[in-house]
Amino acid sequence: MSIKAIIYCSDNINDQATEHDERHKEFWDNLSCLRAADQERDTLFLSDKDKRIQSHEDNSIFLLAVDRGANDLYRHQIIPDLIIGDMDSINPEVHDHFRELTRIILYPEKKEATDTELALDWCSDNDFRDILIVNDLQGEFAHSLGVVMLLFKARERGIRAAIFTMRELVFLIPQIYQSNGAASCRRWSCRGRPRRRISLIPLSDSVKHISTSGLEYPLDKDELFRYATRGLSNVFVDGEIEICYEFGELLGVMESSFEEIL
Repeated sequence: MSIKAIIYCSDNINDQATEHDERHKEFWDNLSCLRAADQERDTLFLSDKDKRIQSHEDNSIFLLAVDRGANDLYRHQIIPDLIIGDMDSINPEVHDHFRELTRIILYPEKKEATDTELALDWCSDNDFRDILIVNDLQGEFAHSLGVVMLLFKARERGIRAAIFTMRELVFLIPQIYQSNGAASCRRWSCRGRPRRRISLIPLSDSVKHISTSGLEYPLDKDELFRYATRGLSNVFVDGEIEICYEFGELLGVMESSFEEIL
């Protein structure tokens, strides 16, 4: 996917360092390199933080921290372009540090949306159309499910959005509906290394007339049901797959690294 904005979230309630495996280390190394390149291009970053959004370059990635997520960025010496939320879980020293370096948008604790939804709304209002939500989905189940459901809101607003969990990419198939004239087939294709694992999960009662190519266990005008697990744990055969179906809502969960997403 083409990333223009990253919404970084953290469900790490103990505020422990998040380099507990190689995938986390790979993510932080890649993100540090991206931020270093972006900040070198942006000469206005330290002199005028409010102009950061206006001067943002097409080939750079806008980094938005959601509340507690700023704690992780602080530990890894990465400066976000924006911090958003009710600030009920950001460390005071982190808040004081970033207050001099970047823009912070504060919301009241009593509100009708999660901080992640507010971050998505802000990106939508500021015309970002390719968004990666970084969230390991290992916090409270209700909040993790809520993050997944935000993918529908993103699609309704014409935004290509996905969730990166440090191990997998979670996304709707397709991410954006495209008109094919009289044809009703919803089509999506992807390149990736052989043996890459992918699961196809119906979110509607069923996904009808689904066909796939390039997978070890192909489908040919089949039907996947929400109450069955047939679509789980398929794998790429030769590096390219295509999925086409006529009706339903389909969630993809694909083994991914941050480097592969970029």
